[in-house]
Order: sequence, then C-alpha cells, then structure tokens
Amino acid sequence: MERLSVNFSFFDAVSDNSSTVTEDLLHGLRREVSGVQLREIGNRLRGDFDRLDSFTQFNLTTRWRRAVISCYLSHLAILRDARAHNYSSYLVLEDDADAEVTGYQLRARLRELHTHWPDWRLAYLVSKR
Repeated sequence: MERLSVNFSFFDAVSDNSSTVTEDLLHGLRREVSGVQLREIGNRLRGDFDRLDSFTQFNLTTRWRRAVISCYLSHLAILRDARAHNYSSYLVLEDDADAEVTGYQLRARLRELHTHWPDWRLAYLVSKR
C-alpha cells in the first residue's frame, strides 16, 4: 500500500473471546439468524442436530455465533472510524487478502464497479481460485 501511495490503517479484530461478545448478543443473534441457517451450521457440526433439544443446539452453535458477532463488531468499528474521519471512500481488506493482486488490478476492478454500478455502497471482491 505504501508503494501505491495509499493511506492505510490496521484494525485489530474483535476476538470471539472478547467481553464485548456478550450473552445478550449471542441470544439476540439466535433470534435474528434464520432457523434454516442455524440448522445448516448445526448439521455441519452434528448430523443429528434437528433431534437435539434447543439448549444443546444453542450450545453447539455458540462458537459460530461468537465468530459472526466478532466479525460484525470488527467491521462496525471500521465503519465508525471511516465516518469519524469523513472518508468519502475506503477499502477494507481482510487479513487473508491475496497479496498477489496488484494496485493496477485493484483500481481496474473498482473502476469497473463504478462504471456498472455507480451507486454501489459495499462490494465483496473474491478471488477466482
């Protein structure tokens, strides 16, 4: 990023063991996430997920919910920072972003987004591996 003369900042992710990820948030997410999605996650963990009582289902999916909440809180912190600095635009790269993508490729992709979807607000750029 320095080589491309791009201003950047690093943000630490909110740990899923953080005290910020409260039991209230865990229970709240359970209400917000569709039953289908929770069953899908649960079935990946245990084939008999649908036959388990709700307490056991809740405990099995707690780790996944903690990760989702941590990710949400991490991204929210970045959005708040961008708003506080009044940035007109910003780009968030995850820690596993492909370092082989050149600045030219990235700029070309963002220009393409602006050409085809001039009012876009959020885009997930994914590798075609």
